[in-house]
Amino acid sequence: KLLQDHYISVVTSSPAYQQVQEALASVASYLGINKGDAAAAAGISTTAATAMVASNGRGGASRWAALNTPETRRLLLSLAGTGLSVLVAWLVLRRLLSELADPASKDHAAAKQAAARILRAIGADPSVRLTDYELVLAADLVDPAGLDATWADIGGLDEAIAELRESVVLPLRHPRLAERSRLLQPPKGVLLYGPPGCGKTLIAKATAKAAGARFLNVRLSSLFDKWVGESEKRVEALFSLAQKLQPVIVFVDELDSFLGNRDRMGGGHECSEKVKTQFMTFWDGLLTRSDSRVVVMGATNRRHAVDAAILRRLPCQVRIGLPDEAQRLRILEVLLAGEPIGGDVAAGLNRVAAATPGLSGSDLRELCRLAAVGRLRRVLAEAQGDADAAVEAAVSQHAVGLDDLLAAAERLRIASGVGELGSASSSVDVIAPCPVD
Repeated sequence: KLLQDHYISVVTSSPAYQQVQEALASVASYLGINKGDAAAAAGISTTAATAMVASNGRGGASRWAALNTPETRRLLLSLAGTGLSVLVAWLVLRRLLSELADPASKDHAAAKQAAARILRAIGADPSVRLTDYELVLAADLVDPAGLDATWADIGGLDEAIAELRESVVLPLRHPRLAERSRLLQPPKGVLLYGPPGCGKTLIAKATAKAAGARFLNVRLSSLFDKWVGESEKRVEALFSLAQKLQPVIVFVDELDSFLGNRDRMGGGHECSEKVKTQFMTFWDGLLTRSDSRVVVMGATNRRHAVDAAILRRLPCQVRIGLPDEAQRLRILEVLLAGEPIGGDVAAGLNRVAAATPGLSGSDLRELCRLAAVGRLRRVLAEAQGDADAAVEAAVSQHAVGLDDLLAAAERLRIASGVGELGSASSSVDVIAPCPVD
């Protein structure tokens, strides 16, 4: 041992050893490992080399001569090559094993990088430490400032807006209200239900923005995983992430497709049932915490298809129905605000509202788009000369007239079959009552 320690100092000061160190450091840098791994590999080679030198040495005066012999140099280079081979083989094996253990590791790494950027953008507390599962889900997180929906963008839903403002927005923005009275705590669950295209998702985003809460849009693809046990871990991470970054509104669109009635679905797949049970279990954890500022908000156009256990966890239920004539007029005013319109539109917009019974908010948006495209088509047909110049002139002089809106309304009426069925507002929306324990 004394001889080995003595000759280590001799070997480490030799040019050959320095070359080995540089080679290992270069490989470590290229493969992206830390210096400790390279030093460990170099240390193994050094120990083996010094043992051989010690056994072949000829005394202190001749140790440099022993190092300068061709046999010793070949030995050092051979040991260095062996160390490099072992190091590279170990790194390749570790990479292969990690990919076999997690085939989606590249996707997870990309999601983690996106989540890190989002967390920096929303100004999350740097002291908050997120798990790998939480980082993957954080990629769907939106800061209130990044939401492009406001109450002003919603027309004709004043009652629904008032209900959400009083029940959700005020308690989230003013936590002291909940501290003074438990009855003023925000509901842990809100259900927006009604026909499709009536603005349920838009209302959810506007609610989060008004409440100053972060918006976490839950994608089913981000929760379910083919590996056993991974889906349950992601559900747990969903609620722990929301708890760490509260106030948060967890939004689940098409709620019936994820948390549908288990009796009607024939029990469902075992894995899906476990995920639903896990979701409800952690949801109940929010209900037991009085200081929690996390609200689960779901949207569906098939309320009767949602599981009864889920409906019991959604005490605040707001129906977003088809707009009546007055609401359609308000929606059209919101959609056409800031758009180039003719002078006859303001006076005759009520005619358009009266001619569009049964149309939803998204239908009215499509109506305005069709009117604008129809006007553009007519201007282009009348234009002469260069087509590109005609397009620019049409855009600069483009104004939607009342005739364009009425023509688009007639086109949508024929396409939707309102003329055959009568007013769609007369259709019956069957709502199953929420079971009571």
